[in-house]
Amino acid sequence: MPATEVIKTNQSERLPKTAVESLARALLPQMRAYFASDEGQAALKQWRAEREQQG
Repeated sequence: MPATEVIKTNQSERLPKTAVESLARALLPQMRAYFASDEGQAALKQWRAEREQQG
């Protein structure tokens, strides 16, 4: 599945809230560091431009 594809529903299994929170705590520092970097800023700028073109 391409990274840009979004799964709209997952009715097969619910994730416990604690699992989601643990994942978020693990990923958030890395995500913040990436988007604070020059590479992350460029990717965010490109993503925003693509979203604006899509309408």
